[in-house]
Amino acid sequence: MKICERGLNFIQIIDAYGTVRICGWMYNSNIGSLLDDELYTIYHSSAADKVRKPLLEQTYENCPIGNCPYRANEIINEKTIEIENIPNLPNSLYLAYEGRCNYNCTCCTSHTNMEMVKKYGKDFENNYEIIEKKLLKVLPYIKILGAHGRGELFASPRILNLLSKWKPVAPIDEIEVRLETNGSLFDKQHWKKIENLGNYNLKVAITVMSFSEPVYQYLSGVKYPINKLIDNLHFVRTLREQNIINEFEIATVLQEQNFREMPMFAKRCIEEFKADRVRIRPIVPGGRLNQYDQWFMNVRNPEHPYYYEYKRVMSDKIFQHPKVYLWVGDMDDERIKLEELVEGKVKRLYKDFNSERKVTDILFSMMTMEAFPQKFKKYMINHKFKNSAIWGVGKIGKVFLNMIELHSSYIQKVFDEKLCGSRYQGMLIEKIDSQIIEGLDVIIITSVKYQEEMKAALTSFSGQIVLLEELINDVNRL
Repeated sequence: MKICERGLNFIQIIDAYGTVRICGWMYNSNIGSLLDDELYTIYHSSAADKVRKPLLEQTYENCPIGNCPYRANEIINEKTIEIENIPNLPNSLYLAYEGRCNYNCTCCTSHTNMEMVKKYGKDFENNYEIIEKKLLKVLPYIKILGAHGRGELFASPRILNLLSKWKPVAPIDEIEVRLETNGSLFDKQHWKKIENLGNYNLKVAITVMSFSEPVYQYLSGVKYPINKLIDNLHFVRTLREQNIINEFEIATVLQEQNFREMPMFAKRCIEEFKADRVRIRPIVPGGRLNQYDQWFMNVRNPEHPYYYEYKRVMSDKIFQHPKVYLWVGDMDDERIKLEELVEGKVKRLYKDFNSERKVTDILFSMMTMEAFPQKFKKYMINHKFKNSAIWGVGKIGKVFLNMIELHSSYIQKVFDEKLCGSRYQGMLIEKIDSQIIEGLDVIIITSVKYQEEMKAALTSFSGQIVLLEELINDVNRL
């Protein structure tokens, strides 16, 4: 059987809940949590099989062409490999669970995770211990180890500690390390913490928003002087010239604020910093700014007022240089008029962004409410709910179950298709169907993103359907 090599081997731990996902470019690719299971179990779970199914069938239904450079550049067939069976473990593992960053980028799609870490960082220490205990069991057998991708590497002390102590069992010439960083802290002092990685085939990617200080500071959300970053790039260049680093990539996110400097940006990366590759990736929806600002940031939209200027800029011959890599080639983005935002025709583009915002709000409300477990018990008694279930064991569902643990007897069933057959807090997670929900008084839906679809699937249910955010509001009034 054939499968995209990234869909088989790219496994990433993305947050303090130990969430495991396959490939960062796919939709709906979370397959479990290290807080619940070992990595081997998660990698071979039914949830993982479901994510890999369209890859094996080569339909790529969850692989948006704007996210996947393999599809955008029409090289997906070159990235497809032949296998007989799913291996025991992936050959690559990417660490991004700590969620710490010293930047506040306008285009960052992981900012809600950063907000939670800032507010509840100390409360996650127990989670980190569990995650790292399970990672230590598999790390010696990993051949490609990566960090970061959802935060800043040198602002993540726990991940740095794991990297500094990593001792793979495979021969050195089979080992590869891939590091992603914004470069602001990549100096001699910080490098010393993980200089052991220079013993392996080391690849480093540094994301630089601009070489213009005002633009760099605005897009990165910091007031750091650009000269410090430039000094660090020269330091990394030195490591590359000494072959301590074996591949040096400078990346950027193309958007309205920086597209005009792209030709000079690429040229400077190649000539001054001796980058092996310059990666230019377009902005995608989901940053911390509102949808109107995000619309204006996307100059690849043919309706953008700077679109034709952008096309002229990108016709520069520097973009034909073999060291320059355009993430989606010269492909335009979807044509969207600004007024269509008001009419709501592009809500689907911001569904993930808005749902992540709502997830954060719900978690904040639940975790900061005084005596939430006791109030929940009172809520269940007041409504005479005796046979109850929750549907959804994602971020919110897990926190909810953890918080009501002392009163979990009020929950008789737990449903989640992706985690069907596994257990959480000793409770069997089941697949929902019309027979199994008979006799239940209430089903509490914890999902934000799919709540409308889930409600629609329960039209024949005779009991009550309660959204968790509604439940929290009611509980807060008790």
